Amino acid sequence: MPAPKKNLSAEKQARQAEKRHARNVAVKSALKTASKKLVRTAAEKNT
Repeated sequence: MPAPKKNLSAEKQARQAEKRHARNVAVKSALKTASKKLVRTAAEKNT
């Protein structure tokens, strides 16, 4: 957990950054999964 912030806008920015980070991680993970599925499907069709 980050150090305590000194003002409300800094606290809000920290909350927003945490939400964005969580969303970005989820999207990246889903994208990697979809990419792997696509590559696997393409490889199966070529054989």
